[in-house]
Amino acid sequence: MILCNTNDSPQKDIDYVNVLLERGVDGIIFVMAVNALNHKAKECSDLLEHFEKPVVLVDRTVDELDMPTVSTDNELGGYLATRHLLELGHTKIGCITGPMGSQSAKQRFFGYIRALQEYSVPFRSELVAEGDYHADAGYNLSKKLLDQGVTAILGSNDMMCYGIYRRARREHLKIPQDLSVVGFDDVTFSEMAEVPLTTVAQPAYQIGCASVEKLLDVIGGENALERRIVFPPELIVRKSTARPIE
Repeated sequence: MILCNTNDSPQKDIDYVNVLLERGVDGIIFVMAVNALNHKAKECSDLLEHFEKPVVLVDRTVDELDMPTVSTDNELGGYLATRHLLELGHTKIGCITGPMGSQSAKQRFFGYIRALQEYSVPFRSELVAEGDYHADAGYNLSKKLLDQGVTAILGSNDMMCYGIYRRARREHLKIPQDLSVVGFDDVTFSEMAEVPLTTVAQPAYQIGCASVEKLLDVIGGENALERRIVFPPELIVRKSTARPIE
C-alpha cells in the first residue's frame, strides 16, 4: 500500500497520481483536493482515464467523473445539524460553508437551506460565509455572522468550529449560553474540547472498508453495479448547543 497526503493541493493530486501510476499500482482510492471544480481536477481525471486504472472516489465526489464513489449523505448531515438548532428555538442561524467548488460542501449547505425551509425560517444570505475548512476561516468569518446577531452557527466541519470557539472567547461569549455551535465530521478532539462539540459524525471506518472492497471488486473484474455507496450520518449532541436566551 502507498499512502499519499496532498494537503488539499490540486497540483499534488496530479503529482501523486503520476507517482502511483509510475509504480504500477492496480488501483487508487482517491480523496480529491477540496476544490473539486478547480481546472486541475479535470486534468487529474483525464490522467486517470487515460491510464485506465480503477479508481474509487471517496467523500469528495465529482458528478462529471464516471467512477464508483463512497461518501456520506452530506445534505442529510447539514439538514440534521440545522434542524437540531431550529428545534432548540434558534432562528438566526449562521452557516460557514466549505469551499463551494466542493460537491460535499454544497450538499451540506443545501441541507442547511432545506431545514430552514421546512421550519418556515427565511433564508438570509448575509448569515452565510464561505470558508475553507481551516480553523482560521471559522475565527475570521464568525465575526461577520456575530455582527449580524446570530445565536447559533453551523460550521461545515469541526476544524472551523474550533476557530468559532476562539472568536467566541475573544468576544467574551460563552458557549452554549450566548452562542450555540454545531460542526461536521466528529473528529477525535471534538469530544475532548473544553465545551464538547455537537457535531455530525461520518462513519469513517465503514467508508474506508467499503472503499477498499469496492476497489478490489473493480480490480477483480466484477461489474460495479452499485456505483454510489452513501452512508447516513449521525448527529452527536454534546454541550455546545442550547436554547437561545430569550
